[in-house]
Amino acid sequence: MAAYKLYCLDDQGRITSRIEFVGDSDEAAITHVRQHHFNSDCEIWDLGRLVAKIARSSPVYRVASTAIFLSLGLEPYLTF
Repeated sequence: MAAYKLYCLDDQGRITSRIEFVGDSDEAAITHVRQHHFNSDCEIWDLGRLVAKIARSSPVYRVASTAIFLSLGLEPYLTF
């Protein structure tokens, strides 16, 4: 179990609300947020790690681990 934080953002990217919840995995956290999604852009965080960005009315984008890519000399990228 991991403790996640969901940050909902306004049109300027400022945090408008924060919701804390527990999930079994990143996938479970993303599913939870999709089921209870608010009409705003959101980010899911696990401590200092960005798990996913969810834009209103768009698919979920998972953020690949930046440290892994940088250690391999590659640029980080988003996956869905």
